[in-house]
Amino acid sequence: MNKEITRIINTIRHTFEGTPWHGPAVMDILVEIKPEDVIKKLPESHNIAELVAHMSTWREFVTQKLNGNIEFDVTHETNFPVIANITKEDWQALINRLQKSQSDLLNALEHCPDEKLGELVPGREYKFGIMLHGIIHHDLYHLGQIVLLRKLP
Repeated sequence: MNKEITRIINTIRHTFEGTPWHGPAVMDILVEIKPEDVIKKLPESHNIAELVAHMSTWREFVTQKLNGNIEFDVTHETNFPVIANITKEDWQALINRLQKSQSDLLNALEHCPDEKLGELVPGREYKFGIMLHGIIHHDLYHLGQIVLLRKLP
């Protein structure tokens, strides 16, 4: 495994459940959110549950592409599923899905050959290296939204 893949793995771990320099990790925030708060939203925005599902979807996309699934893609319906009502069990299922996406992504990266970073992602106009850094940014972008939404009355 090359140094860049090792850095990517470490950054994904730190931002998801470690001690990132920027503040709380993804899971530190999500475990504090009450199920009744995950459907709060601002006008014309997504709620916390929808954002978590969206984060999982794109992490699954990255993992599928790393594992060589050329056909896998994100659809309009899977990109931002509408979640208007949610139970405690549904919220836990969303958290479990996100945690599984973390495990699957790290497992795929552990088996990622060095030269993959310079290859184009099938069906896209960017390389795997860009996509892997992008999924980290994507998680943190949506984490910022989640932090603000959980403060809504």
